[in-house]
Amino acid sequence: PECQGGSSSTSSTGEMPAWCSAKWCFVDPCTCSGATPVVSDLLSEANYHGVSIYYSYDTCGSKDTYTTTQNSDACEHQLTEEACNASPFTCLWSFMGNNVGHVCRGIETATYCAQTAQKKKASSGASSSSASSLLE
Repeated sequence: PECQGGSSSTSSTGEMPAWCSAKWCFVDPCTCSGATPVVSDLLSEANYHGVSIYYSYDTCGSKDTYTTTQNSDACEHQLTEEACNASPFTCLWSFMGNNVGHVCRGIETATYCAQTAQKKKASSGASSSSASSLLE
């Protein structure tokens, strides 16, 4: 989608959608705080250091109206395990704790980020030596 007059993104009145002027940024899914980062639909085949490209409006202080209207396949929109599992290479149904329950997340946030956090704890000496040896 583009934010240009006459594109498929403009409304019937010719006005640009709100997401055209909203601030957003690419984020590291493992360190992004706030709303869950979303896998980019425009750069779906791209990666940075082997991790899919994620974006966030929330991190940059804007409301995300783009994902709902333009990225309907985003993991966060898959509300059932079956729908989430329909995208096995990008999404993973995972448990987020008792307060949240199960949700569909980008596969890196559900797997790689947890492993990275565990490795950091192990290398800082925060975990037992047996846990460290399992991660090597």
